[in-house]
Amino acid sequence: MALNQRNIIEDREMFLLSSMIVICVCCICGCSTSLKNISILDESYFFKNPLISDQNFNDAKLLLNVISCKNRKFAYEIGKIPELLDGISKDEIMAIKRLVYCYLDNELVFDRIFQEMYAIGLPEDRKYCSTLQAFLWLFIDKNYDEIEDLLYNYSTESLLYKAWVLENNMHYHRWCWRTQQAHALFHSCTDSDLKKKIVNYYKKNKGAVDYIISMVEKVPEKFGHTYIAYESVLIKQQNRWNNHKIVYDRLNAPELIHFFIYNNYFYEPNEYSTPKKTFYSKYGNSKALAELGKLLLDKSGYKTFFITIKDESTLCRKEHAGTGIFDENGNYVLVVDMPKGKEISVHNDQNALEKYLRNGNCMPPPKRQFRFALPKNFFQKNI
Repeated sequence: MALNQRNIIEDREMFLLSSMIVICVCCICGCSTSLKNISILDESYFFKNPLISDQNFNDAKLLLNVISCKNRKFAYEIGKIPELLDGISKDEIMAIKRLVYCYLDNELVFDRIFQEMYAIGLPEDRKYCSTLQAFLWLFIDKNYDEIEDLLYNYSTESLLYKAWVLENNMHYHRWCWRTQQAHALFHSCTDSDLKKKIVNYYKKNKGAVDYIISMVEKVPEKFGHTYIAYESVLIKQQNRWNNHKIVYDRLNAPELIHFFIYNNYFYEPNEYSTPKKTFYSKYGNSKALAELGKLLLDKSGYKTFFITIKDESTLCRKEHAGTGIFDENGNYVLVVDMPKGKEISVHNDQNALEKYLRNGNCMPPPKRQFRFALPKNFFQKNI
């Protein structure tokens, strides 16, 4: 059954979950914790946190215990995600329920994906697994099609692109949202003639999202679904990124830092400021962006380097900076190299790194081109 076809959990399903929980309790009780940082599954957190009396909190622990019976580390890491530690909302409880059912239906796939998630960053130094948080966000935001796609085609970059709404991928999320809204509007249309018009328009123009939304603005009485503009959703997404301290904890691996800076910041050759100011301004020169990257890498527990190349002979910018980490073999792993650093690159020694960085600003900021496939089965109503 497709994930987005599930209804809210019925009583009989909750009974099955409760039965599993009873079996699991004996597996959990008395189990000592060797993993670093707090989780809602820790006994110490259970006794110290006042949220113990909150029903959502208790339900979350019971649900995570279901996963814990099969994969203790996976459940424990979910319990470390900040959204669950600071109080659990109704939407978050529903997200955890969906996650549990999805896990039970796809256990082997989940376990494999979790191994990839867990390997991003330094587990012994980070507060929580940020890629797992991103995955939970998809459940909270009810992006079930995106989740199903990841189950079959998982990669860290694909996960972040689907879950993190940043400056340079915001239009993708707006397009997805409008498509979902248009789908709901079409199937709520009460006028058969208008439905036929929409289908004909779709066949002729290979798309009908804008047309459907324009129709609901003209004749809203012919649609049962109320259109929700993306701007109202965007506020929620932006609130996830508006506190630098919270975001610093989230950006706890080179892959995450590279993705965040490359997709959220713009190169401005004459703009330099402190990392904190650069964080909020969302632009800077190579040195400003590299310093922000180094700060994040240092906080993540890595051995880092920062290098500046000066070249008076070039017709481009006379100075270019980059930052990164040393891998286990002593190689230079260049993580932030704006504007040309589209990918994380590895260099054997400092000479090779300097050669790569030289004339870095001669290359203009990369042009981002996005193409979207038509949504599958747009006119097929979910059963």
